[in-house]
Amino acid sequence: MGEVSRYLPLQGGIVYGPVNSRRLGRSLGINLLPRELKLCAFNCVYCQYGPTTVPGFLSSPIDPVKLPAPSEIERALRSALRLYPGVDYITFSGNGEPTHHPRFSDIVSRVTAVRDELAPQASVAVLSNSAGAADPRILKSLECLDRPIMKLDAGNERLFVQVNRSHPSVSFEAVVRGLSELKHPNLTIQTILFSGEPDNSTDDEIDDWAGLIAQIEPSEVQIYTIQRSPATLGIFPLAKTLLDDIAARVSVRTGVNVRSY
Repeated sequence: MGEVSRYLPLQGGIVYGPVNSRRLGRSLGINLLPRELKLCAFNCVYCQYGPTTVPGFLSSPIDPVKLPAPSEIERALRSALRLYPGVDYITFSGNGEPTHHPRFSDIVSRVTAVRDELAPQASVAVLSNSAGAADPRILKSLECLDRPIMKLDAGNERLFVQVNRSHPSVSFEAVVRGLSELKHPNLTIQTILFSGEPDNSTDDEIDDWAGLIAQIEPSEVQIYTIQRSPATLGIFPLAKTLLDDIAARVSVRTGVNVRSY
């Protein structure tokens, strides 16, 4: 028998769940990415899917044959909502970064239309690494969602490089600029905090990060810590009491609702 991976398995289909999410309730996930590969411009030290391999970076055009077509996604969602019409959320997530699909805009339109028809009570969200937020086409699509949930794990470029280890085509400055331009009433910033090497939970790092939260002005910030085996050893989860303390301090400083999980 082969070695059992310590990482979370990749999603094998287009629509999965419903999963019971701590933040979103009962959610149907939509995977727009290849089934055999994590496709992401980031290589985050904490990623539950393990390290990003070289083909997983956006260093060359994506082969559309390996990605589900918009019509295929629409059919899969219709089938799932007929089985689970009472879900709270329909969430773009899956094997990497959903906005890397070259037809993300078309897919958003189709998914929201199917939601309106079969599950009007459900909200449509995305879990995004924010790498594409500076792209005007992606920004426009994010504005069409009920809830864009965008990653921001660092308050400065140095820590961004250490934690998110992005492809050279993605800059910290562009990520922050894109998030600042995304004036969505339900913009949510999602941040995972941890100690070790690197460590984004020190007072200095939290101060830098809080400054960007004040600049971006999201409707809510969600902070949490490592729950599964991370891609890189040497980083460790934070105690819930510390997360609660950070949430309280940043809420007071920024005036933004910061919730810990």
